[in-house]
Amino acid sequence: MLIGSFFRNIAHSFLRLSDIASARVEKYGARYISFGAFSLINYILPFYMWSEHHSSDPVVLSIRIIAGILNFFLIMHETWYPSLKRYLALYWYFTVMFSLPFFAGYMLLLEQFSVFWIINISLALVISLIVLDIKTFFFIFPLGIACAVGLAWSTGVGLGAIKFANVPFQVVYLMVFSGAVAVFFSRNREQIELEKIDTLRGFGATIAHEMRTPLSTIALRCKLIKRYRNDKEKILDNVDKISQEVSETLLTIDMILTKLKKQPNYTGRKSMNVLSMRDCVQEAIDRYPFFDNEKASLEFNQNEDFEFVGYKGSVVHILFNLIQNALYQIRKSNKGKIIISMKRGKASNILSVKDDATGVEPELIDKLFTPMVSNKFFGTGLGLSFCKNAMEAMNGTIRCNSVDGKFAEFIMEFPRVTTSKVDKLKSLINIKSR
Repeated sequence: MLIGSFFRNIAHSFLRLSDIASARVEKYGARYISFGAFSLINYILPFYMWSEHHSSDPVVLSIRIIAGILNFFLIMHETWYPSLKRYLALYWYFTVMFSLPFFAGYMLLLEQFSVFWIINISLALVISLIVLDIKTFFFIFPLGIACAVGLAWSTGVGLGAIKFANVPFQVVYLMVFSGAVAVFFSRNREQIELEKIDTLRGFGATIAHEMRTPLSTIALRCKLIKRYRNDKEKILDNVDKISQEVSETLLTIDMILTKLKKQPNYTGRKSMNVLSMRDCVQEAIDRYPFFDNEKASLEFNQNEDFEFVGYKGSVVHILFNLIQNALYQIRKSNKGKIIISMKRGKASNILSVKDDATGVEPELIDKLFTPMVSNKFFGTGLGLSFCKNAMEAMNGTIRCNSVDGKFAEFIMEFPRVTTSKVDKLKSLINIKSR
């Protein structure tokens, strides 16, 4: 009875360990094929790397053969039975431990801390940090070394005869230094991977939020149409609302896809044109799907139109983002209006989008144009980052002036276009003036 309970506990612990390993691999990834191929070649094929003294040592030979078999099945993991794939992550970690710290640690002890094997265990340390995340490394590597010490002790390797004083200081320094460098860069890689995961989560939350609201409204409008099926006026009104929701949803999808694209550098491209800022702003206002009386809260000062060299699609999408953000703050505070104005200058021309709703918190001002920084609950911060990249691609700049609780003004500066400059641009990049 006790024996059965003992084995059940062992099986439960093994399954739990397998689940933990699977979660780590799902989060940080695993290089099954590349690592397996590297290790298989390293332990089986290059017989010339085996020293004469140990080429026939049964323990060393057995370790090499076992390492080769482990890595062979790692490469062939796609052919495993489905029931066995549950343990693939645990098998991966065991194979890494056996192939790197265990083997290198045993050979280091067997060769009495020879320079060659100190260098090899340093390489094993670096490779382990490359293929493992930090927390797993600090579990796997010491465990492999401990197992190597246990095997050395059980096979009669003279641990007491090791002369540490004969190990050159430079070699020890190389080992410590390579490990420290590997830890530093591995930590940086791990941080980047975590940021990518957070980005995907934020992006997924944004898509879910942006899509849920219009789809729920459309579903509600459809129910109302069924309810008022005999009232033509109400049916047409709901159809118009559905059409507006669809337009805004399509615009949202278009904006999200545009934000995710790297803004191209238009220098030397025929897509660059000499454009009227008034025309670009008017097109953005005409295309933006305002709700109810939202358009009444927008004022466009058209007195000082100016020309600029750029891409109309980028300017329109910049304005979409700024109008959307301003309307969000107006709805949030239940007050405010948007003023879009243009101003000509000697060195540059300015387009301003200002709202007097809530303003921007002082601690966010310097980070507004950084990806993943947003003052919206479901925001990803991709919108203003796109605006910055788009402006820079047109040799312009964008900045924000704000007083928290009073106003936020986004100022876009475009290089002033002179007649001589237009002629020069036409000759260089074949711009067709509009």
